[in-house]
Amino acid sequence: MAVQQWFVEENGIRIGPLSPRELRALVAAGRVGPQTRICHDLMTEYVPARRIKGLLPAPSAAAAAAPEPIPVSVAEPAASGPALTPRASVVLPTLPTLPVLTSIEALPDHADGRLGPTPMTSYLGTKTGAELEIETSPTTPSRRHYQRPAYRSQAVRERADERLLTPQGPALAMPAPTDIWPLAVLCLLFGWVGGGMLTADRMYLPNAVAPSLALALGGVPLTYAAIIHYLKPKSLPLGRVLLVAGFTAVFGILTLLLLQFLAAIAVSTNFRFLFHGSIGLLFLVLKLIGLAYHLTTSSDIWLRWVGFVFGVGLCEETVKLLPLVALIIWRVDRVLSVHTFLALGFASGVGFGIGEALYCYSPWCGNYGAGSNVIRWYSVIPSHAIYTTVCAAFLWRLADKLEYSDGFWQRAGVVATAAAIMAFVHGTYDTVCSLGVVVALVMDTLLFGVLLWVVRWVTTDATEPPDSKTTPWSHSLSTIGPMVAGLGGALVMMVLALTLSSSREQAMPAILMAELPAQYRPYIKGFDLPVPRVPGAPARLPVTAHFTFDLTSGTVSATLTNEGDDTLHGMIVSCALGGAEDDDSGRKSTTIGDLAPHASTVLDKLRGWEFNPGDELTISTDDYQDAVLDLP
Repeated sequence: MAVQQWFVEENGIRIGPLSPRELRALVAAGRVGPQTRICHDLMTEYVPARRIKGLLPAPSAAAAAAPEPIPVSVAEPAASGPALTPRASVVLPTLPTLPVLTSIEALPDHADGRLGPTPMTSYLGTKTGAELEIETSPTTPSRRHYQRPAYRSQAVRERADERLLTPQGPALAMPAPTDIWPLAVLCLLFGWVGGGMLTADRMYLPNAVAPSLALALGGVPLTYAAIIHYLKPKSLPLGRVLLVAGFTAVFGILTLLLLQFLAAIAVSTNFRFLFHGSIGLLFLVLKLIGLAYHLTTSSDIWLRWVGFVFGVGLCEETVKLLPLVALIIWRVDRVLSVHTFLALGFASGVGFGIGEALYCYSPWCGNYGAGSNVIRWYSVIPSHAIYTTVCAAFLWRLADKLEYSDGFWQRAGVVATAAAIMAFVHGTYDTVCSLGVVVALVMDTLLFGVLLWVVRWVTTDATEPPDSKTTPWSHSLSTIGPMVAGLGGALVMMVLALTLSSSREQAMPAILMAELPAQYRPYIKGFDLPVPRVPGAPARLPVTAHFTFDLTSGTVSATLTNEGDDTLHGMIVSCALGGAEDDDSGRKSTTIGDLAPHASTVLDKLRGWEFNPGDELTISTDDYQDAVLDLP
């Protein structure tokens, strides 16, 4: 978006176009005085500089006591200046105090194209439905308020225009790129390198709450402290930070789940009979989102990328922007600096990452690997926060368009625009993470480069609100001591969480007990089923069957052992259900042959056999009658 352009008439020579910063430099140099004629690109006439609120120092009491009528003359701008429409001169009546030029407002046109009746004391000129307003109260600030949708998209200007008309605070200091090091160490070194080096042999039990709590206490506070160390916002209310993070952690996750649920319904429904009006458009959007989520399971990596970008990435980034959208609509953002706004966006991303970890990626939700839990709390949550910080920067630049948009769809379009760029990065990140830890580490490193660039871009020419007060707790994080202590604490918490893990052999029975259906649970630790005595047979069949759940194949296997002292000849195992070849009787069977004394043989998926709970198993030999086993 272009910064508003100003023009100054000096000794009959028109100087410009000038940015707000350049105009203030001329004031500071004494080249612009109270009578200097000034114009900008939305004005149709030049006015004295004293009528621009906040531009010149406050006049003395003697000068303000006796104002004179101010003539407004017609000035034809030079070719290099803005295109101005000539208008008859107007002499304003004498007022008790000098009116102050404060804002530009678009007024609705009448049916015949004429502007509505307006007091002559309120306006200086017109330009295609836009008026320059003079307020009689110099203490009441106003903001451009656009009412015509057709004009609004052209009339929205940057917030620098508004700040020029109000007192400004000091310029924001540019964050030093080197101050990002605590966040980079936590995310890249502790998270991806440390968590990636852990093998899958270390796992957590399904009810392991303590490891997640240790990782959360080590990673989350340091994550937020690190971004404060980088941005160094002067004012950062702790209550607002917690409110934004808590809102996204709870209602943001619930909103995303509802969106996914409605999208799944829309995909399975024929929308042709519902496609009309706003409801039909909403139904179509939900259907497209559902199709995108469906593509995330595709075997083609490019289709997965499309799904992650337009499904996961766009939806998650939009949901994380909701509390920031509310701040803009409620105009709370006017008293915030851009660094404070970015810090609130970071808090929203952290809140979403916490909610996602607790709801979907914790040991009690199936994320049993110790390394993947470290990566989740130390890398993925900071990555979510960085995504939202970048989106917040674009939303800050689009704040005027968001506030002055008409209805739901225009505002949704502005929010989607702010989230679109990082949706591509987010979707690409999710796609390549399946390729390995090294690729994910490279993507996260590039993400830090995006963060550094966008913070520099949005900080340029930004100022601190004049009434902002220093927050002591955030100011204390600007030193190196707290960051070193935080990294040490995060490392201690990571080691503590790892000591609470178990080996794969110890954890798998409990994990399978939680994951498998109830009918498979007796097979997890295994059990023996002796073959009963067969009526009419000379002796009991000396065979023991040991059933267990095979971790490799994910099926039930059996180990048959000859407990006798003689060889069993011609052993055949058959079952009404199973994976062996059919015999003439239609039963599934497999031939084991001779089984030596105290020898064992395994029936599993590799041998073409797969047991199921409730199967009826028959074992027969040449020396004994058939023995029937009923599997539980």
